[in-house]
Amino acid sequence: MGIIDLLKRTMGQVIQSHTDVKVPSIPKKYGTHGRLEIQELSISVPVYDHHGGDKQQIVDDENSAVFMDWGTQQCIADHNHQNNFSNLNRVRVGKTIAILDLQTKKNVYRCSMSQVGHIRLSDSGNRLFDSNWEPVYPQNAGGLCIYTCIKRVSPDTIDVRLTYWRPVNVEQ
Repeated sequence: MGIIDLLKRTMGQVIQSHTDVKVPSIPKKYGTHGRLEIQELSISVPVYDHHGGDKQQIVDDENSAVFMDWGTQQCIADHNHQNNFSNLNRVRVGKTIAILDLQTKKNVYRCSMSQVGHIRLSDSGNRLFDSNWEPVYPQNAGGLCIYTCIKRVSPDTIDVRLTYWRPVNVEQ
């Protein structure tokens, strides 16, 4: 006797098949700055604004990414070993779509650039640089930067996967 037959007999209910069993969905968790969804890369993570606090603590949390507003662009970062952020290496420029779900609206972005950038740990000012060692902060105005660490290449330098995203539309 199979499990379905056993259920029919013991519960007195008619169960047509295993598809009749409903599994409750788990609600998505939102951070203070919404939720990042990049379905093609299996990235789905709550995003938290650091509010001037410790960005590293947010990144170190297993189920969160940090949001930073750099004035001309916004940025989201997480460890490459968490929340599938290592999949940023597979982004398809011009094709991959990211959604920043703010609950009240969804901002949709398309990847416009992907390259290996750098973090310089010894700099007190600009610490994130593109592949040409130009500061990332003034680039990609009006867009979104998403990055994750790749590996430490020297005592004061970490290579990062740096991606730029341009708005596609804003759903109100």
